[in-house]
Amino acid sequence: SDNEKSEFANSIIIDPIDGTTNFVNGIPHCAISVGVYKDKQPYIGIVYNPILDQLYTAEVGKGAFLNDEKITVNDDQDLMTSLMATGFPYTGASNRDDLDFVIQNMESILPKCQDIRRLGSAAIDICMIAAGNYGGFYEINLKAWDVSAAIIILSEAGGKVTNIDDEPFDMFTNKCIVASNGKIHEQILATLEKNWV
Repeated sequence: SDNEKSEFANSIIIDPIDGTTNFVNGIPHCAISVGVYKDKQPYIGIVYNPILDQLYTAEVGKGAFLNDEKITVNDDQDLMTSLMATGFPYTGASNRDDLDFVIQNMESILPKCQDIRRLGSAAIDICMIAAGNYGGFYEINLKAWDVSAAIIILSEAGGKVTNIDDEPFDMFTNKCIVASNGKIHEQILATLEKNWV
């Protein structure tokens, strides 16, 4: 039927509160995230933390900004000196494979980086790579609304986003996202345990 062939060429993907648990508990690491896709391609990304009044924006081809100031990824060349970020999957401890992925990768990557942060908002974590705060980020089981805006912002700031196999990241089908300043990306991929995804 015609419905089977129907695809949305233009989309607005919204997460009204990324970091819901933080928001509910009064922790200011949360955001509204809006990703705009035109002809199935990234177009505009907006991530806004209303509590800290931090507005990350990007339009493809025009760079990335934090409160109207241009931002770029940092110059960290070595994973050992880079601050990393990650998250825990929504499944938490209810899915043994997901829990094993979290534990194994903490054990693998923590000794090989400056440190790891787990702050509870993938959108902000990825934007913090764009702003030069983090060198990289990885997480499993995220939804398109968690990352649709932030990956546009990071790309416009000079960063890189892939799946765990170093292929273009598909926010609808890939289990694992790996985001970075681009300079330590291969080191992150080489350190992550791939047998869980």
